[in-house]
Amino acid sequence: MGQKTAWPGGLRLGLGWALYVGPAGDTEIHAHHAIQIAVGLQGPVELGFTEGVLPPAMAVLVLPDTPHRLPGGGQPMALLFLEPESTLGRSLLQWNPGLRAWVLEDAQALSFQSAFPEIAATTGPASERSSSDFWRAIGTGL
Repeated sequence: MGQKTAWPGGLRLGLGWALYVGPAGDTEIHAHHAIQIAVGLQGPVELGFTEGVLPPAMAVLVLPDTPHRLPGGGQPMALLFLEPESTLGRSLLQWNPGLRAWVLEDAQALSFQSAFPEIAATTGPASERSSSDFWRAIGTGL
């Protein structure tokens, strides 16, 4: 078994979402039902998949149940997890339903970067906010 990496950042939880902001540890290949948005706060994010890796990018979106790994190496990141059945989750799934993971455009990534960690306070429980409220909070309209 490999050495465990600490995740000393902050975690916020709400109905239908979770947000981690802080140094990211290394993970093994895993999958979860949440939509994941990974944003590098001081450099690009690298994500690996069973089929290979995405090019390093400022922000990456991973769809539910997609096997992936995060070689975080202690890099500061914001990791947003959204319930796919929530209003926000359904909005993302409709936006690009044919891909399992994709790199967000630079302008979108910068909007996410500037919004963390305040995004958790502005989104509130996913069931109480619309997807337009969420995207308005981060200053972009995916």
